[in-house]
Amino acid sequence: TYGFDGTTGEADPKLRCDEGHIYSAVAQALDIDFPARHDMSAILA
Repeated sequence: TYGFDGTTGEADPKLRCDEGHIYSAVAQALDIDFPARHDMSAILA
């Protein structure tokens, strides 16, 4: 499988969602910021 743009939710065969993306989604949902956080707004909408 492949990833998606975390901002728009658009599928992107060039991306691979990894552990950092999942951690970023949880942190963003809890309003916790950290330097390498990915924008995962698309799945939190």
